[in-house]
Amino acid sequence: MAKEKFYLELSEENAVSHKFYEVTVNNLEVTIRYGRIGTEGRADVKIYPTPEKAKAEAEKKLKQKLKKGYELAQKGVRKKRPITRRQIDSKRSVAKQSPVLWKFKSGAPAFGIFINPLHCWINAIKLREMC
Repeated sequence: MAKEKFYLELSEENAVSHKFYEVTVNNLEVTIRYGRIGTEGRADVKIYPTPEKAKAEAEKKLKQKLKKGYELAQKGVRKKRPITRRQIDSKRSVAKQSPVLWKFKSGAPAFGIFINPLHCWINAIKLREMC
């Protein structure tokens, strides 16, 4: 069986996506390489019991990517572009304090609780009377 190579790209001009996906089928071996266009990316290699199963798995992966918007492309046509970060609009919390989930008889504040059959630890203070 001859070596087959498929190269897909997903590049959106006004969006963050600028990536590639390459599938190579070589007899029982399927190599999937992916990453940002213009980089080496990452590679995963899997061995299948028969060439038919390897080809079927490669076709399945390609269909998934085509469904997500990837298109067949020529490697090297699109160039690397700078990473564009999404603008994050963060706001301060309006909560004044953390909600009370549990109250103890002692009234002591507790930030952490550890209980086993012999001991009860609350906020790193051992309180035997509460166990």
